[in-house]
Amino acid sequence: MQFSYRESEHEATQKRFDYLGSGLLIVTLIVLLFASDAIASNLTQALVLLVIGLILMVIFYQVEKRQKNALVPTELLKNWRIQSQNVIMFLINGFFIGYSVYAPMWSQGLLGTSATLGGLTQIAGSILLLVGTRYTAHLMVKMPYKRIVMFGILSVLLSALSMVMATQFAPYWWLLVSGGFNGLGMGLSFTPMQVSLQDGVRRDLISVSTTFGLLFRTLGQTFMSSIFGAILSISTASQIGGKITTQMINKLTDASSARSLPQNLLPQLRTILFNGMHLIMVIGLILVVIAFVINLTRKGPAKQPR
Repeated sequence: MQFSYRESEHEATQKRFDYLGSGLLIVTLIVLLFASDAIASNLTQALVLLVIGLILMVIFYQVEKRQKNALVPTELLKNWRIQSQNVIMFLINGFFIGYSVYAPMWSQGLLGTSATLGGLTQIAGSILLLVGTRYTAHLMVKMPYKRIVMFGILSVLLSALSMVMATQFAPYWWLLVSGGFNGLGMGLSFTPMQVSLQDGVRRDLISVSTTFGLLFRTLGQTFMSSIFGAILSISTASQIGGKITTQMINKLTDASSARSLPQNLLPQLRTILFNGMHLIMVIGLILVVIAFVINLTRKGPAKQPR
């Protein structure tokens, strides 16, 4: 490619970097991240930080609206056909990280498996993620991108439903099947949305649209992993008492340390852990349902001439 690929030459124009916009974006995301992290320890602090973060978002938008060379042009921010896909990626990546973190914990804490088997709950999803990503290339020449994304979200929705329906005594293979649907759905969804983020904008916005989409993906995993952790902590704290301590719950989630726990308390400890993780999966299901509704009602980006 280095020797054979040719593209038309164009003169580069010197543009001033948007330091103010980038600084505001960084501060906004840091404040919102601390807000999500404070949910379990100090709800008042979390709400205050959330309000500050939302105010900073408004300020960021106003600043970008006046910048000649904005870090994130407001034209892109106002384009719902583009941003709806970013919101969808945020939501389904939120459930994806929830499954990735808590399925191994479910396996070890509730089923009593080893750490190796806990990690292997991810293997079916990893394989089918690859299969879905590869197969998407064939689907994209045959059907609209939005329909492919719908198939992907439906697959993730099946994964979320199966985790919500799982009982405390659900077998190990149930986690594998759920993970398989999750991985397949992510593989089918990501590629057509990523391509749409590029095809649906002007040439000069391709790079910022692509990276902004990746930012949403990362934020979905970052914020929701923090929120899910807070939910588990709050749920656990509300149920412990008597002989049961938080330290015991922490030991239960690790197969090696769980052996040291009193055998007569294991059923009660597992019930407490299950209740917390079940709540996480319910919230994950809500995220995927919202993503499904957005995809159902949105219009796909119009492909821009190149």
